[in-house]
Amino acid sequence: MVFKLAATKLLGFDEDHVSELRENYKFVKKAFLSFPLNIPGTPLHAALQGREKAKKMIKCAFDERRLSKENNQDFIGHLLKEVDDKETILTEEIAADIVYLLLFAAFETTSTTITLSLKFLNDHPKVLEQLKVINETVRLADNAPGIFRKVMQDVNIKGKFKKSSCSASMDK
Repeated sequence: MVFKLAATKLLGFDEDHVSELRENYKFVKKAFLSFPLNIPGTPLHAALQGREKAKKMIKCAFDERRLSKENNQDFIGHLLKEVDDKETILTEEIAADIVYLLLFAAFETTSTTITLSLKFLNDHPKVLEQLKVINETVRLADNAPGIFRKVMQDVNIKGKFKKSSCSASMDK
């Protein structure tokens, strides 16, 4: 849902283009925890191919935007104006990377957290009444490598004393 919104707003993609673009991002997600071997048949190879296909779609959207006679004052319009400026260091390749990364952020982090929040709330409706939903979602389905938590009471963990109200890093 978030990815569809981002792809539609950033690139003006219709449903079919959004689905095709989403498929390319799925390969990247699968490659995160795989062995970094770039040969055909490996997740990394598929991810690199998916990335190139996605960037090709983004560059096609850039070309379509340039050919249109509309004066677009949105993000892509300003980005392309900067790319076309002779005095800038921003290239079309860098601009495509920027859009690719913005869409990746919408694909992985936000959508995953929101989806899991809704699943957990659906499975346990009383959670909403009893817990702070955001903290519980992050605790149960954290997709970040580490996170800081506020220590609620003085505690001694493996010989390290933590005072209440200080922060503690929780690593996976």
